[in-house]
Amino acid sequence: MSDEIKLYTPEEAAEYVGVSVAVLAYYRRTGRIKGIKAGNSHVYTESALNQFKQALESGEGRQKPGPKVKKSGQASSDEDSRGNPPSV
Repeated sequence: MSDEIKLYTPEEAAEYVGVSVAVLAYYRRTGRIKGIKAGNSHVYTESALNQFKQALESGEGRQKPGPKVKKSGQASSDEDSRGNPPSV
């Protein structure tokens, strides 16, 4: 029995769950999916991707929080003025 943990690059992970790399990064930054910091990037475990994929399919993963507002009153570059993630 193998106890190896499969890790995915952002590109592989995005393809696996069916979103763009930018949207995957947005979901990681907002805590919807757990990524592991690896150098200058992140990697994702297969179990984290499966949990996230299941949440997306049930509609839980796409809920949007309110916009992040910087001190200047401008919306964060992670989302548009309405709080939506980057387009796919």
